[in-house]
Amino acid sequence: MEYRSTPKMFEEFVKTSIWLDMKGELEKWLEDIRTMLEDVEGSLDFGGLKRLQGSADAVRNMMNLPENVMDNIEEDNKREREDKEDGGKS
Repeated sequence: MEYRSTPKMFEEFVKTSIWLDMKGELEKWLEDIRTMLEDVEGSLDFGGLKRLQGSADAVRNMMNLPENVMDNIEEDNKREREDKEDGGKS
């Protein structure tokens, strides 16, 4: 995938009130999922348990998305630099 952002943009983004509000909402969702998972008197079947686990995983992935994309961009940039260096040596 070709990114339009830079790692610096993501560093700045994660400090914004917009991201902090979004992350706070995601943390609330994760808390709600944990509450449902811990409801020992609930009628959660195995399928429901797996769905909640999948939801928790998705929420955690969203919470880590800016850092993951930033890492991907940095890796792509590093690979491009290495490719250029290798091409220049031939």
